[in-house]
Amino acid sequence: MAIQLTHTRAVSGEVLEAFRLRALAAHEAGFSETAIATILGVRQETVSRWWTAYPRDGRDGLPHERTGRPLGSGRRLSAAQEQQLQQHLLQRVLGVLARIDHDARFAGVRGQHEAVGLERAGRKASHQHGSSLAAGRRRTHLT
Repeated sequence: MAIQLTHTRAVSGEVLEAFRLRALAAHEAGFSETAIATILGVRQETVSRWWTAYPRDGRDGLPHERTGRPLGSGRRLSAAQEQQLQQHLLQRVLGVLARIDHDARFAGVRGQHEAVGLERAGRKASHQHGSSLAAGRRRTHLT
């Protein structure tokens, strides 16, 4: 099971500063820039930039301002629109799964989607997005 790391744009400046200092300490301890970047969830180039600046200017050489695009900038959808789109896509996926299930049953074939568990997958997806499988099936039922 893969652990999902929080994107560094979502962490506070203090946490990011701690990342920088830990990256430098790990580099001094002999860890590779690639390993450090992987563990901290940043790019290898970022660790390299921190390490290059540190011997030259000390801690003052480390970036204190955030670089790159601010979190959420460039979004074209409001939070409500984004949630509505996610719900719509979920319903479409559940509809496709229901049609596959219907076609397989009609043909007398037990498809792989049944082995995986259409009901379980639908309940899990619905639970994550706040809808019920039954409601999704009613809206996407074949006529």
